[in-house]
Amino acid sequence: MTDSTEISMDNDSDAIHRPNRLFVINPDIDDRTLLEHALQSLASAYDIAGSFRKHPSESQTKALMGIQQLIMTAELAVNRALDILDPPETT
Repeated sequence: MTDSTEISMDNDSDAIHRPNRLFVINPDIDDRTLLEHALQSLASAYDIAGSFRKHPSESQTKALMGIQQLIMTAELAVNRALDILDPPETT
């Protein structure tokens, strides 16, 4: 099995991230579409993590709550990026 990313640590301060080429995003897809897809994926992951939280142990519940919080902050960032790309109309 291979990692999903490849990182070169030639210089301690400069890590180069090279994504695995197994899954490639079409370079013609616009930023808004990519962000909308990311937002939908984050919302789905949030719901899935929430559904697992119903019956686990206390430590698992805390871990899942942490995962949900990470997803939520990423979702907030994506929403902000979407607002920058296409500002909402004010009335």
